[in-house]
Amino acid sequence: MIVYHNISMYMMLDFHVSAAEVFYKSGDTAKAIECAREALALDISYEQSVALWIFVARAESKLGNYEDSNKILRRLIDEKVYLPPVILTLFYNSLKMNKTEKAAKNMDLMRIFL
Repeated sequence: MIVYHNISMYMMLDFHVSAAEVFYKSGDTAKAIECAREALALDISYEQSVALWIFVARAESKLGNYEDSNKILRRLIDEKVYLPPVILTLFYNSLKMNKTEKAAKNMDLMRIFL
């Protein structure tokens, strides 16, 4: 029974992640976010949740919801997730919101990791 539950959960995760990618690529970003959030509601690993939150943050940014995107990214940074997509999306959002001082700080952060 336990194995069946795990297989079922992985199938659901694959389904939601695949649907999110398809919707994102087809231009239905709002639906992509919805599918990604459904995947986040599953019992998934920390690494999977980080990848999905980055996906959601980038999708929110694509919709122009820069503050919502930044909230997700800042939460990841608070958890010590300093991956390039996190920093680069923060940088992009700052530029789109005309916050050049924040963009400069984000660029300094990127230099630390390069």
